[in-house]
Amino acid sequence: MARASRRDDLSIGSCSGVGTTYSGVDNIGGPLTGQEIDEYSFTGSTCPAPDGTTGTAFVLVQANKVDTYIQGQLYSAAVGAKAGSGCASNTTGSTRAIETFSVTGGTGKFANASGSLTITITAQVLAAPGSPPGRFGLFGARRVTRTGSVTY
Repeated sequence: MARASRRDDLSIGSCSGVGTTYSGVDNIGGPLTGQEIDEYSFTGSTCPAPDGTTGTAFVLVQANKVDTYIQGQLYSAAVGAKAGSGCASNTTGSTRAIETFSVTGGTGKFANASGSLTITITAQVLAAPGSPPGRFGLFGARRVTRTGSVTY
């Protein structure tokens, strides 16, 4: 099971950024730690949030991530709405997103890595400190699963 922490601390117009650090175990390289930065744009369209409440749709602008294993680092990136989208509840903080990353290389064992990883995120915002709410970021929990294949 992966653990993650999240901080939303960038907001420019209708875009917001999410920085995440995480740890876990996978079948690519075993135990890992990672960092990811995502930029999203809210579309203004309504959507059903994971808990059934009405939400606002968002699309991925861009994302970059690095997974660090004992054998080296694995780099991946995702760009554009076709690579990611989601829905965030307008009232409860329930959020879900799906992103597809292209593996762009790495270091050590992963120096010539390629492939594709699909990330499914289910999250619950627990607190949005500041005025307006969320000004100082968001605090919450998220569960992430990923599928795909990596060649190295």
